[in-house]
Amino acid sequence: MLNQENNHVLRPITDPWIDIFLKNKKDIRALLINYGSPLNVHHSIPFLNNLSNFENIFRKFKLRHHLLFPTSASKCKKFIELSANIGLGTATSSIEEIQECLKKKMDPTQITVLSSQNKRLLHFAVQNNIRIILGHFEEGNLIQSICENLDKKAKIGFKLGGFIFEGLPIASKNGISPDKAVDLLTDRLSKKWTHLDFDGFHFHIEEFCVMRKAEALKQTIVLVDLLSRKGIKTNYIDIGGSIPINYLKNRKEWGKYNQAIKNSSQIKKPDFKIEDNVFNTHWPELVENKQLKLFPLFNKFPKELFVEKLLMQPFSSHELLFQAIRSRGLKFVLQPGRALLDQTGISLVRISEITLNQFNNLVIRLDMTAEQLQKIKVDYIMDPLFVCRDENSNIGKYEAYLIDSDVENPDLIIKRKIHLQKKPEVGDIICFVNTAGYGIHLHNYHLNSNDPVPNIFINEEENQYQYEMVAS
Repeated sequence: MLNQENNHVLRPITDPWIDIFLKNKKDIRALLINYGSPLNVHHSIPFLNNLSNFENIFRKFKLRHHLLFPTSASKCKKFIELSANIGLGTATSSIEEIQECLKKKMDPTQITVLSSQNKRLLHFAVQNNIRIILGHFEEGNLIQSICENLDKKAKIGFKLGGFIFEGLPIASKNGISPDKAVDLLTDRLSKKWTHLDFDGFHFHIEEFCVMRKAEALKQTIVLVDLLSRKGIKTNYIDIGGSIPINYLKNRKEWGKYNQAIKNSSQIKKPDFKIEDNVFNTHWPELVENKQLKLFPLFNKFPKELFVEKLLMQPFSSHELLFQAIRSRGLKFVLQPGRALLDQTGISLVRISEITLNQFNNLVIRLDMTAEQLQKIKVDYIMDPLFVCRDENSNIGKYEAYLIDSDVENPDLIIKRKIHLQKKPEVGDIICFVNTAGYGIHLHNYHLNSNDPVPNIFINEEENQYQYEMVAS
């Protein structure tokens, strides 16, 4: 069906390895025959390039630094192995994740456990010399008891929260407010937590806002100074993640799409039936005041550029934040999970059926279950890439809805029409960009073990691709 409507495109950025790989249709056909559909394909080069770009910023500012790869960012265990091999630390939240890191020969001092009141997890962390981030003072009492029983000391950090910006709270994951942290630490470290060795602070600001993250960092440095005057030394500040990424080739496409939504009269959540034509430009999560809750797919200052801009914010009238961190000898710690995984993975799915709905829109059924569908985040709205078997396929502007393989009650995979440059046929491939990197964990956390999505890792030698099956 040729395009008759003004439906906006959202074309994704693709790393060179993706473009090269998708041209090798023989390999793609063989991989899908061997491993089935859907299939996740990963490459380590973007991961290493992303890491290098962050490192360049820290070298530029001459900062002591450390990067942690959150194990929650991807369930593909190859990334844990890669992190261990290059000396990258990890942030974990379960015994199983710690065991996987130790299995990959990661130095225990490079592993961090985020706050938990799970006694078994804390016992395991103390036993294996893993640093623990406390979110509540009750956890400190629990760890103290565990340390006394094991006759060991534990390295701990504190999670901060409750930051204020322009008179309003900054959205952050729970933690102790800076004003309460002073009294808590000075009282308990000297009198009650004799087996706890405090060395730093952690916070996680959920907004992609330089000014809010800068304010949280500034308030943390002020806290460090207060504690220093009381004889308590801080070694590091960990600012967590939520680092923005640029996913789109064209900034104007993102602007036009958002404007189309704002101009829309459709302000309530529509029914997800594919016969409903509201998915032309409307987004199903609009609220009454038309404030969007989409992940920002285009960012002018993504990844390391965002961190550079953050560190260049003023701390005082005579010091920038990076200078304040450096002059105090603090280590700057970052957990850029999504930002490290940018462009590392794609998902390939085979087309199993093509029909028309009542509006003559193409409806493409993909060879993936409703459960596997969940690994694509709800706000994933980029146009996927199309890999056709027949090079002589009809060229044109085709629009389609993508649905899963459920025959009785299929769901939309992307909550909008997608754009194809050639006429699709059964057996052709749809490629989702950036899902097998970050997006995969959003599904595989809860995936039924009987229905895993296979993971292939590309090993590139002399411009030749070799494919390795890896565990998820």
